[in-house]
Amino acid sequence: MGVEQYRILATLDSYTSEICQEMDGKVYPMKDYEPGVSAPPFHCWCRTTTVPHFGDEFDFVGERAARGEDGKTYYVPADMKYEDWKKAFVEGDKSGLCVSSGSATIGSIQTCSCPVSPGSCTAQPPIH
Repeated sequence: MGVEQYRILATLDSYTSEICQEMDGKVYPMKDYEPGVSAPPFHCWCRTTTVPHFGDEFDFVGERAARGEDGKTYYVPADMKYEDWKKAFVEGDKSGLCVSSGSATIGSIQTCSCPVSPGSCTAQPPIH
């Protein structure tokens, strides 16, 4: 496949460990892949994984899944890191958050406020 780099992808929910929260979104060269140091598992019961990172426009296409306190799955932009997710969905600060509609995806947010290209968001409502 020609993968030269990988990105850490942590689970977006309230059970994610501090180490995994901090590692989420970090990119490493494949030559540095070392489980427990620069790659999961970082601890027992670790749910973090890795994904290929090519450094192009396709790295953050689509969405990634997140889980609310109610246990339901919803989707956020693929480039959202744990820190941003926690700020918006746990602490409630949704300023600057990018969403496509007022659907159940994000709740009360009704408009897109993408700093790069307003109205170009791709977030989709959860599949039931």
